[in-house]
Amino acid sequence: MKYLLILLICSGTFLLHGEVKICAHCGKGSRYMRFSAENRHYCSERCAKAKFSCYSCKEIPRGRYMIVMGINGDSRRFCGTCSTHEKCFSCAFPARERRVLNDGRKQCLDCSRTSLAHPQAVRLLQQLRWDLAEMHNFDPQHRITLRLVSQNALRNITRDPNAMGCMKVLVTTREERKGLKKRISKEWQCTLYMLDNLPRTVAAKVIVHELTHDHLYHHAGSGKNPKITEGICEAVSGQWLLLNKHKGFFNAMQKNPDPVYGAGFREIFPQLERYGMRGIIKRYRSNFTPF
Repeated sequence: MKYLLILLICSGTFLLHGEVKICAHCGKGSRYMRFSAENRHYCSERCAKAKFSCYSCKEIPRGRYMIVMGINGDSRRFCGTCSTHEKCFSCAFPARERRVLNDGRKQCLDCSRTSLAHPQAVRLLQQLRWDLAEMHNFDPQHRITLRLVSQNALRNITRDPNAMGCMKVLVTTREERKGLKKRISKEWQCTLYMLDNLPRTVAAKVIVHELTHDHLYHHAGSGKNPKITEGICEAVSGQWLLLNKHKGFFNAMQKNPDPVYGAGFREIFPQLERYGMRGIIKRYRSNFTPF
């Protein structure tokens, strides 16, 4: 009690001379703070850089700065100069130090370190097929050809400048007769087109989405309503992201304002959690046209 009384008296005397402010990084109290931003105070330049520095140049923003949200759901702070740099095509953050790909795309060094070459992408594809076989009983055996293409080539296939992947399915129907019996067989040719040089997590999200399209082609048919079809594919991608602890990507999908992908995901995901893939196909059977 004696020590507590002395502490209170000392604290009261100290506060009379000036308000004590707490450093947002190290937690030390002082009346003299060298830096302040966003109603937070920092006792030194080192503490300010640790909490309030530009992600790109690592300097404290002087004046205007910008907070940018990337494709993975994370937000990063950039100073006025660095925020004007061209954005990385795979993470959507301004890239001060970047490499230029053959088709003109800009990629930051962080993403380039984890970008996949064709052998790595093939291994990832096979791994994800087995993951989805466990999650929703997808077929991991039938042949799917993976092709990594440039942005211009993918744009010619999809007619969508923002597309990162596309699943093309060609079904050939053959009719065989043995006497009076007639037999109809179908031959499937499945090709997955995906942008080259994607980081591993982004590539996995794209592959899971397109593998769901492949599953719907085989078990339901071609979708009539893009919102329902893309919503199912996005919902399966969201489940995989949550299982593999990529919460940021999942949060970004929930906030996606797109009327097809974002709205479809928010509509289908709770139903997928409740009914599973078979239940979803049954509920939306009228949305699909069988091959």
